[in-house]
Amino acid sequence: MTGPKAILPASVAVERFSPKQLVLQNWWTTEKLRWHKYILAVGAIRTGKSLGLSIGYTSWVMETFRGSKTNHIVAAQTKGALEQNVLPYLAYGLKLLGYRATYNQSKGLLMAADQVFRCLGAPHERSQDVLQGFTAASTFLDEAALLPKNFVDQAIGRCIMEPRARHWLNCNPGAPSNFIKKEFVDQAINALEVRFRLEDNPGLPESEILAIKRKYPSGVFRKRYVDGLWALAEGLVYSTFDEDVHVVDMDRIVKQRLADRPNRQPFRYYAVGCDYAGGDDALVFTLYGYDHHDHRKTSFYCLREYYFKPDPENGIKRKTHSDMADEMVKFLAGIRPRFIAVDPGGGGTAFITELQRRGLPAKAAAKGPDSILAGIEFVSDLHTQNQIYYDKRRCPNMIREKLAYSWDDKKLTPVPLGGDDHCLDAERYFFSTGFGSNKRSAAIVGASGTAVG
Repeated sequence: MTGPKAILPASVAVERFSPKQLVLQNWWTTEKLRWHKYILAVGAIRTGKSLGLSIGYTSWVMETFRGSKTNHIVAAQTKGALEQNVLPYLAYGLKLLGYRATYNQSKGLLMAADQVFRCLGAPHERSQDVLQGFTAASTFLDEAALLPKNFVDQAIGRCIMEPRARHWLNCNPGAPSNFIKKEFVDQAINALEVRFRLEDNPGLPESEILAIKRKYPSGVFRKRYVDGLWALAEGLVYSTFDEDVHVVDMDRIVKQRLADRPNRQPFRYYAVGCDYAGGDDALVFTLYGYDHHDHRKTSFYCLREYYFKPDPENGIKRKTHSDMADEMVKFLAGIRPRFIAVDPGGGGTAFITELQRRGLPAKAAAKGPDSILAGIEFVSDLHTQNQIYYDKRRCPNMIREKLAYSWDDKKLTPVPLGGDDHCLDAERYFFSTGFGSNKRSAAIVGASGTAVG
């Protein structure tokens, strides 16, 4: 069992704090603001929200409850995200005050002097159960817009007996109908919202601001992560996909690459993404060529696709696992891929076993919380950076799906309309399994790195 250990404070480079970070740090010492019960840091990524809120929170806790052993609730969407993106900033705030923070990972307890911070992940509705019977004096909720509403309500309710209780929340904006906006921003008269735009961080170099704006040139991610606005996901998902740029004559590219590297393959590595769907859904393979394990140092070429859709009414029956494996062998045409990432759902594990029986490097595709959105952001970034290309003749369904993939504007969170997205799913499985794209970047979900301003 892991016992208490010192936690390493975040390493930050601070020349000066922005005016909005200073509000987060000092509002509770200002007469005209201190009456607020809720403090919300909302807005763009990389603006130092986490740092400013963490310093303010730790200062307020250690001053307000000095001399009395008090419990507090600190929560994020997952415990892993909390330990990576939140605790180092709280430890940094405590260090500025002269306190040494220790963390008991097995119990989820951060301790400093006589204060105890109970650290929790809240990935689903049942997470509220861990709060039953627990009494606290404050809450610190990271990425609050992503937390289940019943968990947030329960956490705040655990502090009802403490008249000095305050609640500290930060998040990137979501849909306008998100409960954080409706109940805390729009309706709570005792809530102080500090809204950040990308330009509000004086420590963020202009080159990095421009890079982030290029990464999110338009659409819902631009509105939320750059402009700091509560915005609906609407329109095309892959607004960064440019058919004139990203759809190419692969034969010409392969010919040129072979001329540049005689006696070698056109690509150093190959891998396959596979959307295995049960029932009458399509079966899809997508083959990629690339030259480096680090996605930042290579371009990706979707060389061809395999697309099969059963149609029992017209006599086109589903294939057996053996038939599918035969199709995979023909699809590879002698290429030995580094991996074949297969959706394990709906019988996919049996298909993986069949492929492995034939000596092919098949594995279950990596998935995780928020993995669809993470994959979309990853691929969108590759579009923006012109690092991914599709063969115009051999990838017709991939190109068709790219041009039609749209957000479901009836959902509270960004969710694409499903049904005609099998090639896109296969692509996400390739990137999630080979390049970790199923995890959203720290720039999106938590601490903003060293350039905090």
